[in-house]
Amino acid sequence: SWKMNQLDRALSYQGRLYVMNWEDGLTHVLQIDPPQLVPQCKGEDSSPVLALPPPKTIATCSSEEIHLPYLVELDSEIMLVGYNDSSFSHILVLKLVDLVLGRTVRVKSIGDHVLFVGARSLCVSPSWLPSIGGNSIVCFHAGENYLAQYHLDSGTWSVASDGQLMLSPPPHSCGLIHHI
Repeated sequence: SWKMNQLDRALSYQGRLYVMNWEDGLTHVLQIDPPQLVPQCKGEDSSPVLALPPPKTIATCSSEEIHLPYLVELDSEIMLVGYNDSSFSHILVLKLVDLVLGRTVRVKSIGDHVLFVGARSLCVSPSWLPSIGGNSIVCFHAGENYLAQYHLDSGTWSVASDGQLMLSPPPHSCGLIHHI
């Protein structure tokens, strides 16, 4: 058995759990493998029990590289989506596999996909959301109270939804975007 504080922003991927941990100005990505059978007590003939192995740090980056990142799956790869600096003016996308290899390589395009990041992060096709274009990130704008769309190709922001969802309900019937 193990215990860790401040595990956050979990993503289940290929039978493993990936979580974020912040410590001393660093962001750590940890991998938690599925439960494994282990002996109950050493030296006794008893049946094994399932135990969750402790998390393994697989990548570390500084807040100078990426601020407040989220984990999201895109085309069978794990991405970190966060801000490029403390002004929260631009979003940065990094591949976890690059960070594991010690490289910080900015992803310039996510193709015809939309990434929703926040409490529930996911990747969707823009065909499901006609008002949201591809190659974009949808999130609550840092410091603002509205759902925003960040366009990776131009590095610009636009409003992704009517109304200020944190303050009041949308002015017309809710769509899928309001539930994500």
